[in-house]
Amino acid sequence: MGLTNGALQIGQSALLTYQSALQAVGNNIANSSTDGYVRRTPQLTSMPGVPLAEGLMPGGGVALTALQRSLDEALESRLRAAIGDEQKSLTEQQVLAQVESLYNELGDHNLSNLLSTFFNSFEDVQNQPTDVPTRSVAIAAGQSLAGQLRQTRAELMDMNDHLNRQIVDATRQANDLVRQIAGLNLQIVAAESAGKGAAASLRDQRDGALKKLAELMDIQSAETPEGAVNVYVGNLPLVQYAKYRSLTTVEERSGDRMVVSVRFVDDNGPVTITSGQIAGLTTARDQQVYGQMQQVDQLAAALIEQVNRLHSQGQGLEGLTDLTGAYAVADPAAALNAGGAGLPFAPVNGAFKLTVDPGTGQSREYVIPISLTGLGADTSLNDLVSYINANVADVTASVTVDGRLRLQASAGHSFAFGEDSSGALAGLGVNVFFTGHDATDIGVETNLAAHPQWLAAARDNRPGDGSNAAAISALNDMGVPALNGLSIPQQWRSVVGQLATASRQARYDTEATHSVSQSLESQRASISGVNTDEEAVNLMQYQRSFQAAARYISVIDQLVSEMLSLVR
Repeated sequence: MGLTNGALQIGQSALLTYQSALQAVGNNIANSSTDGYVRRTPQLTSMPGVPLAEGLMPGGGVALTALQRSLDEALESRLRAAIGDEQKSLTEQQVLAQVESLYNELGDHNLSNLLSTFFNSFEDVQNQPTDVPTRSVAIAAGQSLAGQLRQTRAELMDMNDHLNRQIVDATRQANDLVRQIAGLNLQIVAAESAGKGAAASLRDQRDGALKKLAELMDIQSAETPEGAVNVYVGNLPLVQYAKYRSLTTVEERSGDRMVVSVRFVDDNGPVTITSGQIAGLTTARDQQVYGQMQQVDQLAAALIEQVNRLHSQGQGLEGLTDLTGAYAVADPAAALNAGGAGLPFAPVNGAFKLTVDPGTGQSREYVIPISLTGLGADTSLNDLVSYINANVADVTASVTVDGRLRLQASAGHSFAFGEDSSGALAGLGVNVFFTGHDATDIGVETNLAAHPQWLAAARDNRPGDGSNAAAISALNDMGVPALNGLSIPQQWRSVVGQLATASRQARYDTEATHSVSQSLESQRASISGVNTDEEAVNLMQYQRSFQAAARYISVIDQLVSEMLSLVR
C-alpha cells in the first residue's frame, strides 16, 4: 500500500500544482493590460519521495514553491532615472513654448513691430517738426511700446508665480507618494513573513509609486533583506523602512520676485533635485523665465537711457517754465554717480547747457558743469542747485521734499537745455521722454504726454529743426555699448533668436530622453510585461499536465481496483 499511497501522492501533487499554475497564468492574462503589473512566473520544484523495492527513488511529485515576479531591478532603476530626465526636459520645453507664445513674434502685435513703429514715428517728426499731431503720434507710439514692455514683464512674472504654485503642488504629490511607499514597506514586510511571493501585488503598487515619484524628482532606492526599500534623494534619506521625511516648500524673495524651494520638514534643509518635474519647473523658472525677465528689463533700461539722453538735451516748440525731474536721489548731498544718490542712470563727468529766454529774442546761455572725476568734491544735487541759483539769472533751482530737481523760470521767462555731455539731465529725469527704471515701470513722462509741443525734436532752438528727432530715430540702427554694441531692435531680435534656439534644443532633448525612456520601457515590457501568446502556450502546457496527472490517478485507481479484486 505504501507504493499505492506514494503514487496517489504524486498524482495529487501534480493536480494541485498545475491547478495553481493555471491560476497564475490566468491572473497574468487577466492583468495583461494593467499598468505596472509584473508578470508572475510559477516556480515548480520536484519533491523527494520514498525508495522503491528495487532501491530506486523516483520522487514524490511536484510542488509550486514560488510565484516569481519577472523584474530586473537594475533596469527599473535606469527606467526611473530616464523618466525623470524626460519629465525635466518636457517641462522646460513647455515653459519655453509658453514664452514664445507670449512674445508672439509671428503675429502683428509684438515688440519688434512696436520698436519699429516708435523709431519710425520720430522720423516722421523729423520731417514735420512743427506738426503737433505728428508729435502726438510719436508719443502714442512710445506709450504703446512702454505698455507692451510692462505687460510682457508682468506676464513673465505671472509665469514665475505659476511655476512656484506648480512646484508646491508637485511637492505635495511627492509627499503623498513618500507616505505611500513607507506604508507599503510595512505591509510588504508583514505579508512576506507569511510566505514567499505573498506581497507581489503590494510590490507592484510600490514600484508604481516609485515610478511616479521619479517623475517628480530624482531618487535612488535599495531593497533591504526584509523586502522594504530605502529611498534617497540627493544622497539624503527620504524613506527608511516605515519611516519617512516629509517635504515642504518655502517661499523667499529674490529681487522683485518670489521663489519657492523644496525643503525637509524636520531640519528645513534644502532638497537637491536634479531631474524630474520639480527640477524642470525650478530650472524653467530660474533660467528660462527669469532670464527672459532680465533680458526684457535690460532692453527697457537701454531704451529709457538712450532715448532720454537725446531727448533731455533737445528743445520743443515751447520753452519750459516749471519742470521737476522724474528721478529722485536718495541723498541730495551724495555725488550724483555714487551709490548713495541711487539714480538708475548715473551721470558722468561733463556739462550741459541751460538757455534762458526772457521773451525778447535775446537768449542767454549758461554752461552748467558736472564734476564727477572722483579727484575732488564731486557734484551732488545740492551742489547743482547751488550752482544754478548762484550763476543763472531768472531760473530758480530747488530740491523737492522727495529728492528731485525742480527748475522754475521767472515771470515772462522760459528755459531749455542742450549739449549734455554728462548725462545729468537724463539721470535726474529732466526734460525726458520716458520715466521708469526698466520694464517694470517704464512709461512716457506724464507732462510730455499732455503737451506734445514739448517733444524735444530740435537741437538749436529753432521751431523748424528736427535734428534731435532724427537722432532719436537713428537709435533704430545705432549700436549701444550696454547691449554689446547691438542696437535696441537688434538686441531684441537676438533675444528672440536665442529663445527660439533654446526652445528647439529643448524639443530635441525631450525627444532624445523620450526615446531613451521608451526603449527602456520596451525592455521592461519584454521582461515584466504579459505576452498573451506566451501565456496561451503556458496555459496549454499546464492544462495538458493537469490532464495527464488526472489520467495518471485514474490509472492508479484502476490498478488498485484490480489488486483488490485479486485479493477477494
